[in-house]
Amino acid sequence: MSVFFNVFHQAEIKFEYVKMLNNQADHSIIQKLIGTKNLKLSKK
Repeated sequence: MSVFFNVFHQAEIKFEYVKMLNNQADHSIIQKLIGTKNLKLSKK
């Protein structure tokens, strides 16, 4: 029982970590999109 719980807990931690990485990736993608928009606006 305790072994199963330990594995489940580790999987939960990994899931949270992956969610955090996904949020960081989304944030950097949004920053890149904003950056390219700003470049296009400044070229005009």
